[in-house]
Amino acid sequence: MGQTKLKIECLINGQIETNTYFIISKDRRVLIVDPADGEKVFDFIKKNELIPEKIINTHGHYDHISGNQFIKNHFDIPICVGVLDYDYLLDPELNMSYYIGENYISPEAEILLDDNSKISFGGEIIDIVSTPGHTPGSISLIFDNKIVSGDLIFTEGIGRTDLAGGDPQKIIESVKKLFSKPNKESKIFPGHGLYGGLKMFKEVLNEFNIRS
Repeated sequence: MGQTKLKIECLINGQIETNTYFIISKDRRVLIVDPADGEKVFDFIKKNELIPEKIINTHGHYDHISGNQFIKNHFDIPICVGVLDYDYLLDPELNMSYYIGENYISPEAEILLDDNSKISFGGEIIDIVSTPGHTPGSISLIFDNKIVSGDLIFTEGIGRTDLAGGDPQKIIESVKKLFSKPNKESKIFPGHGLYGGLKMFKEVLNEFNIRS
């Protein structure tokens, strides 16, 4: 098999240690997934001499979108989000910033994603999978045996469903959908905490009778 055209790097940042991911092409272009602390994300981009192309929010909660404005101010690049989370970017109560006294409103998303959307980047195709439950418009990204899953699943459990738009049945369906035919080589990159191979998530997946 040939060498992958894309690599992924993680920056832990923001008030509750969000995993911001940088999907980087061979020519140093980058997709920024879930920027939390805009200044730290900006510094990472400059330090690594990257060329931003898009911001992708896996969902519309404050800790995953709070860097949108800062990045947008410095790089005129589009924001992408799941179609059902479009309003979350613009509503401090939905994105939860209201409850910590921030009242954050992100710039509007220019690109709305849903199940089976695809992003062509760096000579590869990134598949978008709708994975609702944590929020109605939560999405996951899949490319080269890598799964960027937002707040769907963590090493210690699945995402919260007690916030606005959360649905405990849908999040279970989303986990089963995403991992119904797990590739043994897959690596999971969640919105918080540890990331790595399927074995790290074995206990959680076993709860849904998914053999990792």
